[in-house]
Amino acid sequence: HFADIPVFLGNDADLAALAELHAGALRGARCAALLTLGTGLGGGLIINGRLWRGGMGNGCEMGHFIMDMSCGVPCTCGVRGCCETRCAASALVREGREAARIHPESLINVRSRGEERNISAKLVIDCARENDPAALAVFERYTDALSAAVASLVNILDPEVIAFGGGVSAAGEFLFAPVREKTRRLS
Repeated sequence: HFADIPVFLGNDADLAALAELHAGALRGARCAALLTLGTGLGGGLIINGRLWRGGMGNGCEMGHFIMDMSCGVPCTCGVRGCCETRCAASALVREGREAARIHPESLINVRSRGEERNISAKLVIDCARENDPAALAVFERYTDALSAAVASLVNILDPEVIAFGGGVSAAGEFLFAPVREKTRRLS
């Protein structure tokens, strides 16, 4: 069906960064990063105005740089301490479930009807927006970790722009404001 049209395949986060470079938040940037905050943590880098595919063409796995080797949670890749274990939506879910167990009075537990399977990143964020202490504590730890990751990118790359995508980014300014402030303090 596409005999006359070139078709290219690539990693979803890399291609999201490429799309943002051409038509979105990274437009015109020479050095930029996109972090996709979904079930996992992905990302794409723009270096010298082009998608960075890595030194050997394998791209970059932003979610798998090591943040905290003492972190007890193994990543999906099998390593402990990956950024993904602290900054993906799954981190909000995991910690939200723990908060609901420890704090049965929390909005997280009430809204999930006491069912762990009903706890999502969105639910945790929504409860934090409503000033639920348990959800706020989870969200504070999450923004601390995400800010550390962003500050590391700032310190390593000196990018013009860092943009966010993925489901967690739908939290908008509720997420971005504390991440900006904490990142400024760290970088």
